Amino acid sequence: MPTSLRAARQAQHIVRLERRLFQALGQDNWHTTGLEAPNDVNALQQQIADLDQGIETSLRSSVSEDDPAASRATHRELMSQLNNQPRPR
Repeated sequence: MPTSLRAARQAQHIVRLERRLFQALGQDNWHTTGLEAPNDVNALQQQIADLDQGIETSLRSSVSEDDPAASRATHRELMSQLNNQPRPR
């Protein structure tokens, strides 16, 4: 193998190893500094997103702008669902 090809392959290999090292160090730093979000926060954010999507869907499908009574009923139902969900501890 010519020397220039070997040098190029080694340089590419070094670049890949450096990327892997920086990724590993970066993940390790996130864990040790406590900067990453705890699992329960991630679960809560997902629950909020799911609830938002459900509210938007419900409002689009069941409430017309001309019917304030239907709007109030849907609002009460959604608030009841939200209040009856288990709370994380």
